[in-house]
Amino acid sequence: MVSIRFPDQLDQAQFLKQYWQRKPLYMPQAWADFENPLPAEELAGLALEEEFPARIVEQHANDNWTVRQGPFCEADFAALEGKAWSLLITDIEKHLPEFMAYVQPFRFIPDWRFDDFMISYAPPGGSVGPHIDDYDVFLIQAQGQRNWALEGHFRQLPQASDELIENIDLRLIKDYQAKVNYLCEPGDILYLPPRLGHHGVAQTDCMTWSMGFRAPNFHTMLMDYLDAFTDTNEHKRYTDPDMPLQGSPGEITQQQIGRLKRWFISQLNENDEQFSRWAGRFLSQNELGEALDLDIEEITADRISVEPNPFIRFEFMRLQGKTLLYVAGEEYELSEHLAKLLTTKAVVSIQLDSAQDKALITKLLKKGYLLEC
Repeated sequence: MVSIRFPDQLDQAQFLKQYWQRKPLYMPQAWADFENPLPAEELAGLALEEEFPARIVEQHANDNWTVRQGPFCEADFAALEGKAWSLLITDIEKHLPEFMAYVQPFRFIPDWRFDDFMISYAPPGGSVGPHIDDYDVFLIQAQGQRNWALEGHFRQLPQASDELIENIDLRLIKDYQAKVNYLCEPGDILYLPPRLGHHGVAQTDCMTWSMGFRAPNFHTMLMDYLDAFTDTNEHKRYTDPDMPLQGSPGEITQQQIGRLKRWFISQLNENDEQFSRWAGRFLSQNELGEALDLDIEEITADRISVEPNPFIRFEFMRLQGKTLLYVAGEEYELSEHLAKLLTTKAVVSIQLDSAQDKALITKLLKKGYLLEC
């Protein structure tokens, strides 16, 4: 398996301590002897298929940009001849599971932080414009050369409207001023933390791979947590048995505000185990809708080979002496050994030592979360 070659004697732990979410890192030839397994013609072919989430970003005169969603046809690409454009296809590792092998070198970062593997192609001059993202990303140069111009400061999200180009579904920055440039060649990797403005422009026919790591959104987390526990907490009310006498009955004092805030936060922190189990369900959710109900016979064999459905998240947690598996927002108790096997993101041969193990694997197969090999 390929590993990332960090510069200056860095290793994974030192990278996390010194660079992760702090500052960018250019790593020339970090992926030594890189060979691109997906030529540009084949990438364009994927964009013709409905199941692949593809976009074309095109730059026009006067700093105008357009974004079109796929699927596309061959005439769409023919019409781009001589123009500045980029093709982007996301969720590569889900639609082409064999590409999960290229994600493996980045799994020193926890799986629950991983978002997707995107591949982009651009002819000379092609770009998606100067922009910011709200996620960490490793940019791997797969073909040709791309120049990356980075800002020297972090921006806040959301940005003020006068900082962004209007009427486009991209966070494109007006009046972009770069501080540093990196010319990336095949095998080079550039790590960028969130909220750092960056602008990549193809110097030749160019393919770039992006490994994106997105952090949970606080609002989404809060709404999900409240939905999960509204029923059990709906009758709880604030209490103040030691209320002091106050002079003005119409005043809400800062002491009362402080007590109300502490009470409110204490309700969220009341049960650490409850929060942990909710977090496991939340962080393993996916966007594929309802689970399947496949007609699969109960497993009776003592060994089976399976692999995870690439669209499904598998995570596990050690909690209160138990090992809990979280799959697509659902929780299952199992052995630590089995949990580790099911979260390897690869084909695994499993020895089923108990009726409980057989029942669990059967259930995951029926729901389409696991695939039998």
